[in-house]
Amino acid sequence: MPRSVIGIDIRKTSLSAVHLMSGFKETTIKNFARIKIVADDRKTDPLSEGLKALAEKLDFSNAATVVSIPAHQVIFRNLEIPFDDPKKIRQVLPFELEPSLPLAVESTVIDFEKIKIFDSNLLTAAVEKDLLEQHLSALAQAGIRPCMVVPSGYPLALRLGRTALPEGDCLVIDTEDNRLTLFLIADGYIGTVRTPHLALNKPDAAATCGTLIHQALIGFSLRFNRQFNPEKIWLTGSGLANKSNLRQIANKLQHPLAFVNLLQNSPDIKINGATAKWHPVLMDNALSLALLETEGGHSLNFFKRRSTIMAALGQYRKNLLATAVLAALVGCLALGKVGLETAQLKKRARLLDRKIEQTFHEAFPDVKRVVAPLHQMKVGLEKERKSLEGPTGGPPGLKMIDVLAAISKSIDEKMQVRLTRLVAGADSITLAGKTTGFKVVDTIKGRLEKTPGFEKVTITSATTDKSGNQVQFKIRIKPAQSRGESG
Repeated sequence: MPRSVIGIDIRKTSLSAVHLMSGFKETTIKNFARIKIVADDRKTDPLSEGLKALAEKLDFSNAATVVSIPAHQVIFRNLEIPFDDPKKIRQVLPFELEPSLPLAVESTVIDFEKIKIFDSNLLTAAVEKDLLEQHLSALAQAGIRPCMVVPSGYPLALRLGRTALPEGDCLVIDTEDNRLTLFLIADGYIGTVRTPHLALNKPDAAATCGTLIHQALIGFSLRFNRQFNPEKIWLTGSGLANKSNLRQIANKLQHPLAFVNLLQNSPDIKINGATAKWHPVLMDNALSLALLETEGGHSLNFFKRRSTIMAALGQYRKNLLATAVLAALVGCLALGKVGLETAQLKKRARLLDRKIEQTFHEAFPDVKRVVAPLHQMKVGLEKERKSLEGPTGGPPGLKMIDVLAAISKSIDEKMQVRLTRLVAGADSITLAGKTTGFKVVDTIKGRLEKTPGFEKVTITSATTDKSGNQVQFKIRIKPAQSRGESG
């Protein structure tokens, strides 16, 4: 049974929506629509009225809906955070963003994506809570329940970067409502987003547009310490329909421009209905929103009502019940086989027990009474090991050979780490050394924390040396109290 998904691209003066039916073999555009939003002196909300008009054209019943809000209403920032754990990043993100936000961080909804090709760099996005609630309220009044709310243009730019040009630099320019949204993409990852205002009806619009793009390219180069040379520059949106402006911008950038056309590059997507009314620059953003949900992709997201899996479960409930009945029948047929295999395993277990007892007698011929040979063998081997080990040093009950083994396991061969000092005290062990970055220190700490017998692992210091190429660190290890008491 095909799945019903709708993408709605909300702009200041227009709404675009695409209704997809996604099946196992193909994806079909069932319907699409574009509504103009006209502000007047009436008390009614123009966005709510536009969404209600859209709901009359498209069938939202049983459809998973992905909505985008205008990108210029979103605050994009780049940050550098020296660890990868998403939970830790979310904990420190409000504090890191607060100095650069024009409003209180408590009044915003924040999300981020890691730019994996640039170590420790994040692309963050923040939207005002009241503004997000206004959009959700307008959607609710039209009977629309979104499962995701994302920045406009972002899913389309991400799709182009990862499918059309996964390696190299590219630029996506989205223009509508006198706004210019620039997505600078490197090796499939969106590194920077800029949303400057641009009066497209002015004579110098093309020159101003070219200047803004040059400024964005320079900003990217300064931010990531490398040149940004786009191999492709794509255009979408209704703002740059003037061919004269396009020629002037192309001349200023010294690079040819191309309009985005997702259908042309996606032969597996079929369109049902009047293809003559389909305009890629107006509909591709809405199409990319629907594809984001059908393909289970990732994006900056300000609202999560339900997961993609739960939406599919709700839609395929009847089919899943029938499948469950068939699975139960198959399970009953498999029980006989399981019974036979269980009998064989029991027979094999008895043979293994006899071999263990035989091995125990060979290893410990002096022991006459054998009750639990495996357990007795473990106890005997432990006694032999203790008799062969020398004095341990360090905290009571903790052997330095075990500490060295744990440290060795926490350091990969690929890590460039040089240990300079290891001091074992009465209640703690201090480890000092040098490495190439803070991320390596954090990785070593995380692995030591998982070592049995270590109660607490703390980075007491981590500083860059005078050369700037090495990080000097000290890590303190506190053994578990239970081990000390048992000794």
